Amino acid sequence: KQNIAINEGGGIYFTGGVGTTLSLKDQVLIEGNQVQADAGRGAGIFVGANGALQFPPPATPGDANKVKITDNQAVGNNSQGGGIFSEDNWQILPGLVNPVNVEIKGNRAARGGGFVVAAGKIVTLGGDVKVQDNQSTGVGGGGIYVDTSGTLILKGNVQVTGNRALNVGKGGGLFAAPLSNVTLKDNTKLQGNQAGKFGGAIFADLGSQLLLQDNVLLGGTPGEANVAFKGGGIYANQVNQLVLQDNVKVIGNKTPNAGGAGIYAADTNNFILQGNVQIKANEAGFFGAGIRLQNSTANLQGNVQVIDNIADVSTGRGGGIYAGEGSNLNIANNVQIQNNTAFKGGGIYVDGSTLAMTDNALVSGNQTPNAGGAGIFAFNGTVNLAGAVQINNNTAAFFGGGVRLDGSSTLISQGNVKFLSNTAQFGGGIYVGDTSSASLLGVTEVRNNTATDGGGIFKPGTLIIGPTATVTSNTPNDVSP
Repeated sequence: KQNIAINEGGGIYFTGGVGTTLSLKDQVLIEGNQVQADAGRGAGIFVGANGALQFPPPATPGDANKVKITDNQAVGNNSQGGGIFSEDNWQILPGLVNPVNVEIKGNRAARGGGFVVAAGKIVTLGGDVKVQDNQSTGVGGGGIYVDTSGTLILKGNVQVTGNRALNVGKGGGLFAAPLSNVTLKDNTKLQGNQAGKFGGAIFADLGSQLLLQDNVLLGGTPGEANVAFKGGGIYANQVNQLVLQDNVKVIGNKTPNAGGAGIYAADTNNFILQGNVQIKANEAGFFGAGIRLQNSTANLQGNVQVIDNIADVSTGRGGGIYAGEGSNLNIANNVQIQNNTAFKGGGIYVDGSTLAMTDNALVSGNQTPNAGGAGIFAFNGTVNLAGAVQINNNTAAFFGGGVRLDGSSTLISQGNVKFLSNTAQFGGGIYVGDTSSASLLGVTEVRNNTATDGGGIFKPGTLIIGPTATVTSNTPNDVSP
């Protein structure tokens, strides 16, 4: 406790070397130590190259035998690893009988307040490990910083909570540097983390790979929200791969002054959500409360739910999803876009981009209480609907309850597509703006929609209705003018 070093290892400096091991077990406390150099490393613990850092299971279970690495500080502007910095691989694995119990809490550094995964090295954490209330004061990684080409695996009830990337830092919980590889799985939780700039829970940078699978949770209750300027849950910048699959939940995260409260993907072309993924109840002050895409391609498939997200009802666009310029959004196989709210595009906003929906995709119960395009709003966008797609029960205050086409937008609907029971002032089912066009082909059906005028379709623009498509039983009329 309360030790000071200039360069490395304020609490423990372990030189390492082949065949050497630093083992921490049973009631270990490393607290309040410092490294003071500008580029200091490992205020709590520093382990040199080829040195093994281990956390064996305790003799008996419980907090009494916890290993605590707390309140250590690397004070320099280019410092790394407030809690731990190791120049080699290390791991914490769950015990077969007694679970490992490790707390990395309240530490501080410019990068990696809790710990750093060194460049090109591998760190695996499993068991009862908490990375909590750490801070970064520089580029980011309030809890964890994964350096270039490093690999991090979190599994088995690891909790990354309450960490902060201060000032304009990125990655409140975790920062994945270029070409790094991060896997989160098996009940890992990232909750209550904050970043001054991007990525409240996670920031992933150029060429990195990020995989979340098997019951991972980002966010939760209001008090567990991850918060950032952009990307409350995840901010992915030009990443090589971003995959969420198999019961991953991104819930209740926030970007009060911008967008992408759940996930923000910029210049990312391998973004996949599949297998019971839920993007729920995220809140944005601007564009894309659930998901925001910018010049990116996203594929949603296999029982994905984007539900109950809210973008500001005075300015926000894309309550569920905002597909920004140059993006491609592909939705298939029982994906649900439901009960989202925004100023424009309650469910989806397509802005200079392309949306393709097939195979039982559903857009339902979305709202735009102060504007239009409650289900889908396209501005200079392309919307392709095929297969058994349903756009039902969406409610807009003005134009386009189901779909609004504005600017130079195009809608092509073919197959068994249904626009049912949507409501707006003009164009209950579909609104086709002056310079936009809609083609209803196949057995497309526009039925039981309601408006003041154009209950089914309001069409200042171009409308083509194929011979087997039906527009019927809308109130007060099917098509106007």
